[in-house]
Amino acid sequence: METSQQPQGQASQSSTSSSPAQTSAPAATAPASQAAVASTQAASTGEAGFTPEAQGDGTPPAYTPNFKYKAFDKEYELDEFVRGAIKDKETEDKLRSVYTKGQSFDVVMPKYKEIREKYQALDKTHKTLTENISMLDGYVNKGNFDDFFGALQIPEEKIYKWVLDKLNYQELPPEQRAQHDQYRQAQQQNMMLEREHQRLQEQYTSTAVKAKSIELKTVLAQPNVTAAQADYDQRPGNKPGSFLELVIERGQLAHWRSNGEVELSAEEAVNEALALIGHRGEAQQAAAQAGQQASAPQAQAKPPVIPTIQGKGSSPAKRVIRSLDDIKQRAAELNA
Repeated sequence: METSQQPQGQASQSSTSSSPAQTSAPAATAPASQAAVASTQAASTGEAGFTPEAQGDGTPPAYTPNFKYKAFDKEYELDEFVRGAIKDKETEDKLRSVYTKGQSFDVVMPKYKEIREKYQALDKTHKTLTENISMLDGYVNKGNFDDFFGALQIPEEKIYKWVLDKLNYQELPPEQRAQHDQYRQAQQQNMMLEREHQRLQEQYTSTAVKAKSIELKTVLAQPNVTAAQADYDQRPGNKPGSFLELVIERGQLAHWRSNGEVELSAEEAVNEALALIGHRGEAQQAAAQAGQQASAPQAQAKPPVIPTIQGKGSSPAKRVIRSLDDIKQRAAELNA
């Protein structure tokens, strides 16, 4: 009885142990099928950063990095020695951020140093001016006019002349005083107009330069000009920007030959440069005709000149002070 039961127990154990193996077979095939489906979906959707080939063994698809990055509107590429370290998008983004900041630093740092040097120079000048103004203000408050005029380096002769003019002004009759006041007001207004004219002239020059630059960029963007520019810049001995320098030289040469009377337009200068290097622009003939016509010189407005007012008469009862002795005598009369 015992011998007949033992094989049954072994058989039951073997049958029991074989059942988990049969149930685990479908579970083992599930990850492989899911990976195949996922890779197939990635290939069909064209997901960026992963190769479209499906991996049948369950391994994730290889990541395809983008080695390009931009800094200040210019495109660069990552160095070769760091490309092998990019295994996923997170690493790629970190490296791109580091390279972008480094490239931007190389561009910004020289400008920062230049601005800092200018600021330091201006700050030093401002401090010096503030100290000088404070010193002069102290002289005036204390009545120390010797040091005041000495610090301003005003000669004593000019001081005496100014005092004489003031004393003579006090001796003038009302009519001549009114003329003198009008003359001074006209002088002040004339100085203000000159400063305003200078400011407007600088503003006009700056605006004209910007307008000319925009006009030149528009002409250089034309397809025929772009092709000729690229061809000329690639010639032996030239560099990027050589054609632009040639265009500027043509405009400066025309201005110099005409003694400042002729100013070529951007299109005329470009077409002259095109003709010089063997290319023909569409508007070359019109530009050549326009370049031969000298524009009429513009008459520059001269600042108004204020005439010197001469007194035609003097009061018979009052004398004119002409010397330092007259000043002393007049001061003694006023103190008497």
